[in-house]
Amino acid sequence: MTRFSAGLAALVGAIALLAALTATTAAAEPDPSAEAFVNRVGGQAIAILNDGSASAAEQDERLRALLRDNVALSAIGRFALGRHWRAATEAQRRAYLDAFEGYVLGSYVPLLRGRSAARFSVLRSDARSARDSVVQTRLQDKNGQIYDWRWRVLQTPERYAVVDLSLEGISMAVGYRSDFQSFLSHRGLDQLVAMLKERSTR
Repeated sequence: MTRFSAGLAALVGAIALLAALTATTAAAEPDPSAEAFVNRVGGQAIAILNDGSASAAEQDERLRALLRDNVALSAIGRFALGRHWRAATEAQRRAYLDAFEGYVLGSYVPLLRGRSAARFSVLRSDARSARDSVVQTRLQDKNGQIYDWRWRVLQTPERYAVVDLSLEGISMAVGYRSDFQSFLSHRGLDQLVAMLKERSTR
């Protein structure tokens, strides 16, 4: 197993563990390093969103780069595929992960760009293990609307990575897995890839 494969497997395992945990897990110790990571990523996103000199296309490209660098999209995609990952060929896996990344970025970047923010703050963190933490944040837009985000952060040997995002209690990783399993049971992986590609270009 290559170092990349081992790291990907560890990230997928962490997301799988997330799905098994409940919101009533006992409070853990805070994780200042995870808080600093999330504060940095959130701060960079706010700076991009509030940059009035940048065009929409420039903002999109900068947001895409920020998400690619800090969110474990491949691990989330593999988790979402579930047992179908093992049955897929290498070519199918590559096509799926490429399509999944395009789909996620195509969904989240316009959503973020449509929410110019006035304030982003880290509220607290819980270290669930030596490498796995949850960070609670709050985003307030310029209209005063408040959004509470829950970041699941994993520390790998190379870096921190976001392995899940939850908005108002709805998990991105678990939501994708639920949606994809239903689709796969009726139409298969190749059709899922085609659907993701089609939706990412809308």
